[in-house]
This record gives sequence, structure tokens and C-alpha cells, in this order.
Amino acid sequence: MEIIKDIDTLRIKIERLGKESVGLIHTRGPLHEGHRTLIQAARKENFLVIVSNIVIPREFESIETYKRYPKESIQDKTLASLAGADFFFAPDIQEFEAVEPMVGIKLKDCLKDELKGKDRPGYYEEYLSTVIKLLNIVRPKKFYMSDKDLQKNYFTRLLLDQLYYNCELRILPVVREEDGLSIDVKNQFLKADERKQVAEFYKIFVKAKTAYEKGMVSSRKIKWHIENEMSKLYLCQLEFAEIVEPTRLRKIETIIDEAILMIGIKVGQVRICDYVRLTKGQES
Repeated sequence: MEIIKDIDTLRIKIERLGKESVGLIHTRGPLHEGHRTLIQAARKENFLVIVSNIVIPREFESIETYKRYPKESIQDKTLASLAGADFFFAPDIQEFEAVEPMVGIKLKDCLKDELKGKDRPGYYEEYLSTVIKLLNIVRPKKFYMSDKDLQKNYFTRLLLDQLYYNCELRILPVVREEDGLSIDVKNQFLKADERKQVAEFYKIFVKAKTAYEKGMVSSRKIKWHIENEMSKLYLCQLEFAEIVEPTRLRKIETIIDEAILMIGIKVGQVRICDYVRLTKGQES
């Protein structure tokens, strides 16, 4: 695997090697098992696999959060290499980002300010601005993402479709810890007592899914159940709990066929958003 920090160098190498089958995995900060799964999938499906590692200050809630967030390391590059990446693209932020950005993306969809976006105004627009740059630099045929952030996946699909990118979005299942919590770099910021309570978090999803399978189809009743269970976890602050339809993630009052239960909590300084698919007789 080759480490590349210069944008023009990456473009030249892609042109020389042939860009008919390029897979891209965009990462932000430390790589983990979830990233390994994405890279390995890309390796099986593409001639060239590129992992980008870009941590941009404007995508964080505050400059303090950005400063304490882990940046790229030898371990990240080792994981990417062993998983099958050809290039590890870690550009200098000063080169990648304009000092005073004058061009960006504006989302009209109200979902950008709901659910996970409620306390992160502008987050998804900043994220998509970064993705557009990467797509224009790499010109991949396939873009790999985890199913962990449903809103991010929804907006990325809109971007690819409505701006006519010749790129397939490949979304792979969430990789989880043994206790059900999705693997995320933010988990390392949890203190021991917080991590212990968060371990109970996923069990609440399981109970809600069981209630639905037994006939509870009212969103209001399921949300009441969630709020009641979350009140027992004194270190966890419930930020939202919503039942949404699977395609556009719009809130629904009654579950007709299938739906998604999305929950956002805050534990100390860490925000965690997770979900479970409410589908009778199927895996979530």
C-alpha cells in the first residue's frame, strides 16, 4: 500500500493504473473493524482500492471536540494495508480545504435538521461538501459506506443520484460489539461506568422490536416504552426516539408493514445514535 498526501499525485496514479474499477472508502480518524469490512469488500470488487482519511475541523461540533479527536496513526495505515487497500490518501487539510470556502452544498431536505441533525446544524452539508471533493478527485465506480448512519447514507444517495455521479453506493451492514453497540471511535471516550450503562442501550432496541413483533404498531406507545426504559439509565440522556419509514426516514404514527426505530442519546461528552429495523419475522 502506498501513502499519498498530494492531490495531484493521487490523480496521476489513478490515471496511469486505469480508473475503470476504483473503490473508495472515506474514513474520518482512527480505523476499526467496521472499516476493515468495507475495505475487504472493496478489494473483492475492484481493481483499485483507495482509503481516504480526512479529519476536517468544520465537521465537528466544536474546536475542542476536534482537538481531542484521534487523528491518523501507524495502526490505521497497517489496518488499511492488511485489509487490501492500494492507496491511503491522507491529504494536508490546508491543501484539501480552502481557507475561506466560497462554494458548498445546500440541502433543501428538512431531514438535515431532524433526528441526528437536530443538534448538528449544517453537519450533513459539510460532510457532503467533503464527499464531493473526494468523488471529483478519485472518480470511483463504487463508494463504500456502513449502514451505521442512516441519515448520512440517505443524503449520500441523494447526492450521487441528483448530481448524476457515475458511482454506485455500496452500503454494508453495521459491525457491532459483542453487547450490540455499533463499533465507533467515539466509544473509547466513554468512561468505565458510562460504557457499562451503554451496554444496556442495545437491549432496549431488542425489547422494542419484540413488542412490535407481538403486535404493538403505535409509534407513540413504542416511544413511551423507550422513554420509560431509558429513564433507568441515569448516565444516559435521551435526545430523541423516533419511528420512521425505511426509505426517506420520515416519521410515522402507525407501523403498517415495516419501519425503523432510531434513538439518539448523550453519555457524558459522547453522542450515540443507533437504530433497529422493525420487520416481522426477519433479522434487524
